[in-house]
Amino acid sequence: MCLFAFCLSAPATVYAADGAPSCGISITLIMLKGGAQPAVPAESSYRSALEFASAMNCSEAFAGMRKSAALGYGPAQNALGELYEAGAAGSPDYNRAAHWYELAANAGDARARYNLGRLIIDERAPAEAATHVAASPGKTATGLSAAQSASSPIWNNGTAAHSAGRERYLAAARLWQISADAGDHLAQYQLGALFAAGMGVPYDLARARDLYRMAAPFVPAAKKALDSLDSGHGL
Repeated sequence: MCLFAFCLSAPATVYAADGAPSCGISITLIMLKGGAQPAVPAESSYRSALEFASAMNCSEAFAGMRKSAALGYGPAQNALGELYEAGAAGSPDYNRAAHWYELAANAGDARARYNLGRLIIDERAPAEAATHVAASPGKTATGLSAAQSASSPIWNNGTAAHSAGRERYLAAARLWQISADAGDHLAQYQLGALFAAGMGVPYDLARARDLYRMAAPFVPAAKKALDSLDSGHGL
């Protein structure tokens, strides 16, 4: 269950350069319009799958992503997770989506960390799933302890439900911090929203503002949130 409007319950559909939807895969297809040829078979299969997705041939896109993901290619593993989440196999399969997001995250895919965090907050993956994902080299994610998280005003009544919610939001924040550091603009926006609300992390409008500012050129909702904070109206 998603408690706030800033939560995303499904991958945001991104459109190809020609305006065609991409089978629910939330990655840009503009890269397919040129550039160097892929160096490895896994990337070749991935690009072919994106071409099928751009043409709305979702069955072939799904088959191609499965092939590339099985070869260990992180972007394909993330895209396959998005396809499972979107119901490409018949109906949404959140367990398989989380599985592929975990694999992609451990392969270094920033969007996969973001996607896994969404599933955790929406109670479609357990908070423990975040512990299956290694931190980036030299990083400790947010570095937030459970005690720091518990200091947030929203979590001060000590109920079991609030404790479970705190753990979900803290787990997502840890994943999103790594993605945000890697330049994922959706993660920057959503992590900013957590700091602005004190959900799983300390209430910190200055940090929220910094994250919104990074995401604002790319995420309209982040620009709106930043303008709201700068005008003194809050969220």
